[in-house]
Amino acid sequence: MVVDVVRGRARSSDLLGQGLGGAATLRLFLAAAMGMACLALVLPVDHDEGQYVAAAVMTAQGLRPYADFVYLQTPLQPALTAAIARHASGEVFIALRLLNALAGAAILTLVFQAQCRLGVTRRRAAAAAALMAACYIFEFACGVGRNDALPALAEVIAMTAGLSALRSPWRTSWSSAALWTLAGLGFGAAVSLKISYFLPLAGAGLFVLAGAVRGWAPWRGLFGFCLGALTGVAPCIAALSATPAAFVYDTLAYHATAPGAWYASIGQASRLSPLAKIPDSLLALAVGPALEVLAAVAVLTVLRARAGVEASPQRRLLEILAVAGLVAALAPAPTQRQYFLPLLAPLFILWGLGEEGLPRPMRPRLKQGLAFAIAFGAMIGAGRYAYLAGDCALRLARGFPSPPLLLTAQAHWIGDRLRAANVTGVIATPSPQVAADSGYPLDQRLAAGPFFYRTGDLVTDAQQRQLHAVSPRTLTAFLDQSPPAAIVVGLEPRQGPGGRTVDDDFRAYAVARGYHPQAGGLGTVQLFIRPIAPPPN
Repeated sequence: MVVDVVRGRARSSDLLGQGLGGAATLRLFLAAAMGMACLALVLPVDHDEGQYVAAAVMTAQGLRPYADFVYLQTPLQPALTAAIARHASGEVFIALRLLNALAGAAILTLVFQAQCRLGVTRRRAAAAAALMAACYIFEFACGVGRNDALPALAEVIAMTAGLSALRSPWRTSWSSAALWTLAGLGFGAAVSLKISYFLPLAGAGLFVLAGAVRGWAPWRGLFGFCLGALTGVAPCIAALSATPAAFVYDTLAYHATAPGAWYASIGQASRLSPLAKIPDSLLALAVGPALEVLAAVAVLTVLRARAGVEASPQRRLLEILAVAGLVAALAPAPTQRQYFLPLLAPLFILWGLGEEGLPRPMRPRLKQGLAFAIAFGAMIGAGRYAYLAGDCALRLARGFPSPPLLLTAQAHWIGDRLRAANVTGVIATPSPQVAADSGYPLDQRLAAGPFFYRTGDLVTDAQQRQLHAVSPRTLTAFLDQSPPAAIVVGLEPRQGPGGRTVDDDFRAYAVARGYHPQAGGLGTVQLFIRPIAPPPN
């Protein structure tokens, strides 16, 4: 069946029957959704989540990324998550985590379906999806409230549409053009969600162009892909037109200058070197079977090349997307685990295809060695899940809620204390995730959490005013001009230059301006409330 699909001789009805296996697909999605939801409720809070929660809340309040607050990514995610922030008031942090969990479940389901439509048996397709779920990369990216899961889902939708368009019955039809339009839209939307997906978009675009030239994709498919991609990146174009300077700084200039300045200031400039990418990448890929599957796919690719086997258009598209995802992960400095998420879906589908097309089977010892390595990686990934489950059970036994539940309780306590003090205004905090569910608006000058603040001195005071931001140099002057109702610290223990933390700066400002510390906080959170000015005589 696999060879028939690759050669384009499988009947459309057979492909649909294997790919859509309704009951199996539904069971897989429900199981994945339950597992991912549980994971989202037990993973520790990451300080990177604050900027995405803040962006959703502020957009729901009518503020605009770039124009009204710093948003260090492309603009589509706040537009999509603002509706959740409006309807999940008081539970926004948990709701955004569950949204990413559902996106993760959808990704796994589409990876399963894509393999089935390529003729892979359901058992092997399910195994590939399960191995992908066992990767620490996937666990983290789809279990916390960052901006990784939604662009990955858009990419997988686009990839699935492209694979469907390459099926022989549809290659030259208008259906193919419609599918390529959907593919372009998905890849373009991924870029509007996260700029690193530009490389998969470019790779897919070049593939469709080559396909139109060489005959495996119609020219109207190329036109449809370009139209869809342009529609997908329209939010970026609109933001660039409305606020060019802020958009360019937030999405490009910041990432080109700030990480280097920050790591140099804390004596870790070596983490930005090309050599540092090697251990960082190996560590990210080794927790789970991603590294072993990458090795297996590389071996199979070499064997195919040595045998002179020409790759099918479907395999070629998957290989291009896998390479683009790997390059996108290695391009930023330093390398982070979540950057590898664009690699996983095409990689594990390629693994699912196995030895398809090879004229001779793989040597038994090599096959057994790769299988053992993948099983070992899967055990490591499963061990990580077991650790999280045990940690959660231990917390509950001791009467402590899971980290997301504790964070939400902290936010509710902050709101209760502010309402009891009868103060109005915004909450200034370098950890906006802890105050997003308080019922009080967040200070837009700290929408990016600690990230802009730490290196904000690189830009001028006038630029900071234009960006609606604050840095160590401008903290006192800018906050004095519009004092916040409260200051919240306690979740940023990372030390910067001189051994001071971001929390230390805000705590010192609160003490110097007479803010009242509040007793009874949960966890490490500290709340300072602005003194109420006496009424005028």
